[in-house]
Amino acid sequence: MDQEPEFIEAPKSAYLLYCDAKRPNIRRENPYLRNNEVNKIISSQWKRATSHEKLPFVTEAKRLKSIQKKYFGEIQKPFNAYLIWINEQRKELKNQEKEKAQSKTIVSELAAKWKTMTMDEKLPYLEQERIQKEEYKKAVDQIKTDLNLKYRAKPGRNQPRNSYMIFYKMKKEESGKVNKALVEEWRKIWKNMNDEEKKPFREEAEKGKAKTEISNPEDAIQEHDEESDSSLSNPLSPISEAHSKSGNPSRSSSLEPLDYFSEIVVLDNDEQKSLENIEPTLKISENFPWELALKSIL
Repeated sequence: MDQEPEFIEAPKSAYLLYCDAKRPNIRRENPYLRNNEVNKIISSQWKRATSHEKLPFVTEAKRLKSIQKKYFGEIQKPFNAYLIWINEQRKELKNQEKEKAQSKTIVSELAAKWKTMTMDEKLPYLEQERIQKEEYKKAVDQIKTDLNLKYRAKPGRNQPRNSYMIFYKMKKEESGKVNKALVEEWRKIWKNMNDEEKKPFREEAEKGKAKTEISNPEDAIQEHDEESDSSLSNPLSPISEAHSKSGNPSRSSSLEPLDYFSEIVVLDNDEQKSLENIEPTLKISENFPWELALKSIL
């Protein structure tokens, strides 16, 4: 199955692909040229290039456009006011059978006419430009939203809730709000609950975990017991899970304000005691010169 490509608002045209191919060589041969000078050289080369020389770039541009259309649909880029007016004028010329003149002559005449038009005369075309830009932005935003939802819906993206998270959600729905004081209160309640009181939440957590493993056996996330796999999080600090292993922000990490409280995991008292009783792995002599050691690093 083909892998879905990254969404690009405007796939490169044949000319832009040609520029990308030619620019490194021109830069290497003429390191002191400015960007506009390099662009002029590339433009003149493109104009002199034969159809056969342009063919690879034209073919690649068509391929990129077809991929974009296949996965994301065809989005019409907005025209500016001048181009909207030009197209309208060409239609009128065509109806009057005056388009037989050379296109360069027509364009130059229309360009001169556009410059003499008043702002009131240009206003309808400026309004059409604004509308087209808004529609284009909406279409692009919709694609990005759909991609984000599709990414979040992929198997293994969402971990099943652990027992404390289920308890937290219940308290949040009962309260109708979330703040630091409430979260601290709910943590204390959870820590003081006995096994029998926690049992319904643990059973629900196991059901959620089982559903995840059945629906996505390859992508199911293997979790430790929810009450022993993590230390207490700081409710005011950002969630560490908001970054991927590469260090970049994760697309699935966006949380609503104050919703990061739901990521807190609480340890039971017995588990905290077991952590306190861990034996040190490094034995230090009783005569170790602590005072000198501390002075050396301060």
